[in-house]
Amino acid sequence: MTAQLNEELQKMWSEKGKTCISIILPLHDLTRDRKPDKLHLQKAIKLAGDQLLKTNDPDAEKLIKSMNDIYYEMKFDHYLEGIGLFISANVRYYTFFPFPVTKKIVVNKSFVWMDLLYNLQLSIPYFVLDIDENRARLYYGKTKKLEEIKTDDFPLIYDDTYDYSSSLGISLSAETDAPKEYVKDTYSLKKVRFENFLQQVDEQLFDYVKEGEVIILCGVKTNTSAFINRSLHAGKIINIVNSPFESYTQKELASIAWKAIEAYTKEKLLYEISEYKEKEGEGLSEHDIVQIWQAVEEGRGVTLLVEKDFWIEGYIQKQNPYILYLHHPKPPYVLFPDAINQLIQMMIDKNGKVIILNKGMLKTPLPIGLITRF
Repeated sequence: MTAQLNEELQKMWSEKGKTCISIILPLHDLTRDRKPDKLHLQKAIKLAGDQLLKTNDPDAEKLIKSMNDIYYEMKFDHYLEGIGLFISANVRYYTFFPFPVTKKIVVNKSFVWMDLLYNLQLSIPYFVLDIDENRARLYYGKTKKLEEIKTDDFPLIYDDTYDYSSSLGISLSAETDAPKEYVKDTYSLKKVRFENFLQQVDEQLFDYVKEGEVIILCGVKTNTSAFINRSLHAGKIINIVNSPFESYTQKELASIAWKAIEAYTKEKLLYEISEYKEKEGEGLSEHDIVQIWQAVEEGRGVTLLVEKDFWIEGYIQKQNPYILYLHHPKPPYVLFPDAINQLIQMMIDKNGKVIILNKGMLKTPLPIGLITRF
């Protein structure tokens, strides 16, 4: 039903119909203890609690306690730009967002999904592989977090303590210069030995890099080129950083890796937009919000594309959920304060695909579009 969602989001999805609290806040304080951000979060929890009490939910006090408990348990991440708290009867979850977010405090019968789905799109597991003349280091990353892998496999040391003269059958004294043939043959042998080292690195990557994961390669150009030319993982390499690793701190390397992931994700989003434009030319798309709603209700939706932070208030008549009204119709009707959030849920419930785009990417009158089956 919800193959697009990971395990944590699947659990949150199952809470639909119950009281769900979503608190999404930007983080902008750079002090070490983040006191201003913590204060803003405290105030947001208080506002959510006030909204909750107005609903007369019998579990209001328990939910308020859950919000406060999670607040005292959480540790703020200094490198991310937003935070989300999501509370219901069976969910106590918080996450940090590596992108700017808009403040949202919502008590409803489902969670707010747009930032969660956008974060999921960006949460591509990746590896940074650094190769120099002495060793190969491997780092694992997700969004802006990067940690070095330290196992029996990595770091992999390249041992160049080797008696080349014996190997080549040449005896050298300290007083004599090496013959040109020896220098040439030594260079060739060193090259072969380093290429064997690169092959060993590549083979060991099979135990780490899985399907859907990508690699950012780091090192001087001669090393990165030599690795790519022999690697069975070349198709997974999305970016190459051709500069000495020692010139970066780990924080700087994480920042470089994150920019590569953002660029990689943007390319995938542009591909989705090109697919939409192609289907538009074939008459298999909708761009009017009312028509999109009806198509999704009818099960004709294939891929919904919507720009981040777009929302619109909408209504449906209880006896006819297929028509979305932008002004309230004759009662009885249902109000959706965020009809886009509802549309996203409908789409995923019907096994459709949802793509969250950056602002300004779609270039249509409304920042939303739908690819349809017919």
